[in-house]
Amino acid sequence: MRTLEQYIQNNNRGKIGRLLQRASMAKMDARYTDTHSHRTCLAMRDVCFTRSLKKNVALLQSCLYLRDILPRTSAYEKIPDDILADLGCGRYDLENGEQTYMKEYLHLNIKAYMEQRKIIFIMFGFMDYFVDTFLDGNGHLAHSVCAILIPYKDHYGCYYINSHGQDMKETVYYDWIISKKRVKRVHYSQPVDVLFMKSLVAYWNSQLEDSSPLIRYDGSSRYTYLGPDLQAGDVHGVCFMFPQIIWYYFGQYYHKCHLFHCNGEDYIIPTGKKLIREGISISL
Repeated sequence: MRTLEQYIQNNNRGKIGRLLQRASMAKMDARYTDTHSHRTCLAMRDVCFTRSLKKNVALLQSCLYLRDILPRTSAYEKIPDDILADLGCGRYDLENGEQTYMKEYLHLNIKAYMEQRKIIFIMFGFMDYFVDTFLDGNGHLAHSVCAILIPYKDHYGCYYINSHGQDMKETVYYDWIISKKRVKRVHYSQPVDVLFMKSLVAYWNSQLEDSSPLIRYDGSSRYTYLGPDLQAGDVHGVCFMFPQIIWYYFGQYYHKCHLFHCNGEDYIIPTGKKLIREGISISL
């Protein structure tokens, strides 16, 4: 397995159309979680991650439909617990040397991994994040994001990354498709992503034992990436790549500094662990 750096150094970049075709063949943009891409992320961990991180990080993937989750009125901006309890996720478990796919409840995995004090990396696929007008009428567009839960002495920190960054602040509404030409728009007092994550983390905390450390997430730039839009100018729709690229670099540089050379200058980026503690918007 070649590292991302080796791939770049060999100039195997090709045209964007060919790269997207190969990504689709690997199911990087799939609307389900039992994929070659998911297994490749685990191989990435085993080959590329630092020794200290390999056994201490768990990967979960979850595909969700926001139209079945978000409140249909702005008067009540909390997602009901029964909806959050029903959210599922996919993961792979190593049995007899083989990766076995498991489809389970998300909150049960969060609780189990927190009891083991593991770092939990979640890749979310929102199957209906946007509404766009196609030739045959309204349709939904998907979007990929990720959240990283990191254990500290007395709590877990939850760090949410949407590649849209600061532009996410404008997504303070959600559109339900009524017909090919009509949508029902509900406005909220906060970005949809923040509303979702606040409700989700509050539910996870309610399911923990009394002695368990709580998860902290408040929607601020400390816990939410609100920097530059990493997808600015993207006309191809490559959001699905960002959680997997972040996973790769997180594993490589969480416990070590990143050294690189650019324009005749040498740079040293502190460890991911240090940067994340200073705020997720600073670290990316």
